[in-house]
Amino acid sequence: GLIESVRSGRRRDYELEGELPDPQSESTFLASKLKWSWPEGSFEAGLRALYRDLLHARQTWPALLDFNNRSARIWPNNEQPQLLIMERGMGDDSLLAVFNLTSQRVDLTPLQLPSSSNVVLRTESKQYSPTTDGDAPSNAHAVLPYECIVMQRSSQLQ
Repeated sequence: GLIESVRSGRRRDYELEGELPDPQSESTFLASKLKWSWPEGSFEAGLRALYRDLLHARQTWPALLDFNNRSARIWPNNEQPQLLIMERGMGDDSLLAVFNLTSQRVDLTPLQLPSSSNVVLRTESKQYSPTTDGDAPSNAHAVLPYECIVMQRSSQLQ
């Protein structure tokens, strides 16, 4: 009964139709495991590098350890969402994450981000997305389609 509840729950929760990977199937489990044999320069190797760096950040960036000081908002508004903006932490160790929810490059100039912010992570940089055309800016003036950028006020990140 539990297995069938999980199957129907996934269909309902994710509004999926048609043939879904069976959560109880060994082949589904094996297909979802991280593979260490992905060749360098492949999309999967870039994704593995991103996961590695995000796990490291989770343990070492002070703002991610602050569960009290956090906020999230949609920009420009809920009717026309372009960006999800999340803030975490306080003071010099605070982080600002900007997620582009669209298939278009979005100019960040109207947000008037603090000039003292350093970009510490871009999901569309070459190290994570080898197929990127190299147009990921090194600053926080724009965010590429479906990209996330993370900025910190302090330059004390490891």
